[in-house]
Amino acid sequence: MRQNNNLILGLTGSIASGKSTTSNYLKNKGFKIIDCDIIARELLNEKKIISLLVSKFTTSILSKDLKIDRKALSKIVFNDNSKRKLLDDLLRPYLMEKIDKEIDIVDNKIKNSIIILDCPLLFESNLDKFCDETITIDIDYKIQIERLMSRNSISKDFAKKMIYSQLSSKEKAEKSDYVITNNETLSSLCNEINSILNAIIIKFIGTKIKRLEVVSE
Repeated sequence: MRQNNNLILGLTGSIASGKSTTSNYLKNKGFKIIDCDIIARELLNEKKIISLLVSKFTTSILSKDLKIDRKALSKIVFNDNSKRKLLDDLLRPYLMEKIDKEIDIVDNKIKNSIIILDCPLLFESNLDKFCDETITIDIDYKIQIERLMSRNSISKDFAKKMIYSQLSSKEKAEKSDYVITNNETLSSLCNEINSILNAIIIKFIGTKIKRLEVVSE
């Protein structure tokens, strides 16, 4: 594992698990967030990446302004596992490089604190290698399906395909240092987040973390 000035806390969870809600809560608490989804979206706007993806998936993935149409690309890769793997393999080295650089930038700006690496594919992309500790947001499958269908206005079949394209919540949980179950209220979720953060602060205080107060709502 790399040596950082701060504690890198990996945050992951299956789609519609509440990971983004957790990330926003931590951001509002004052923690620095490195959002891998934002980095990935920025990557898709780069000319070399657009050319690379068009060469593999044709111009059908382009919008009218010749940018990557993320919805069109999603339909292709979520309906074909081989194409999804191809996309992951194509983007992974570029994504890893950008995330590595972003961690360096943030790590040199602040010292002895917690940096959150918010990444839905933390384990699938081996980005957990950047982290000192990891948290998975777990959720009941039935609740997850309902949330995803409602949030994205998609069919149950397509929601299942999106969920099955990632490691299951159980697999992510098994790989994580900490697991937060998000089957109840927002208040319950926040209480679990605070409890785990405090455990991490106590574990690392005096080493990677200094002068960080116990977290409460």
